[in-house]
Amino acid sequence: MATGTKLTSRTRAKNVNQPRKGRERERKPYLFTAAQALKMAEAGVFDGAGKVELWDGAFYKMTKYEPHNAVITQVIIALRAVVPKDYQARQEASCSADPLSLPEPDVMVYRGGPWDHFDGPPPPLSGMELLVEVNYSTPEDYSRRLSKYAQGGVPTYWVVDVDARNVAVFTKPQAEVAPARYSELKTFSRGEEIAVVLGGQPCGTVRVSDFFPPEPEKG
Repeated sequence: MATGTKLTSRTRAKNVNQPRKGRERERKPYLFTAAQALKMAEAGVFDGAGKVELWDGAFYKMTKYEPHNAVITQVIIALRAVVPKDYQARQEASCSADPLSLPEPDVMVYRGGPWDHFDGPPPPLSGMELLVEVNYSTPEDYSRRLSKYAQGGVPTYWVVDVDARNVAVFTKPQAEVAPARYSELKTFSRGEEIAVVLGGQPCGTVRVSDFFPPEPEKG
């Protein structure tokens, strides 16, 4: 008669909770494509879920706080005052980056008409002239998002920092390096103006002070 270890209730539970060797290494996450995400949105899959963003195949819930929302509003007002009529300045809208990503920059500026993408896919990241992220304690604006936008060849990327009350302007993307990045950075503070450059041509300036609430009076 063959001999072996008796399968008691304790050993049975242990075996159930401990997968066979190598099984965990075979498990892989299911990644969604941008095309699937758009179809899911049209079908109402995300209704009631709030804002979500597809990033490298995974969905992330986006939580926006009031300081963030207030600053975005001021940025879009300032930009729309100087952006030419043949450009669009959109707020918190998706753009096509790669087969697994649909990033939603806080503000995007690109050449085109208001109805160019009404019945079609979002505008491509490669067509963006200026992207703006309002940073409210979000380190990825300076790393993960920066790299994605540089890889897409976006010529100018702003990070409007709510806490520091300044604007980091990144230019000259380097998509050929890993990770992709921008080779030039200049930071603008209160009292300074930023030139808005679209298609390689300056079209006006915006004041950093207009993006933030007044400084509290010193008593």
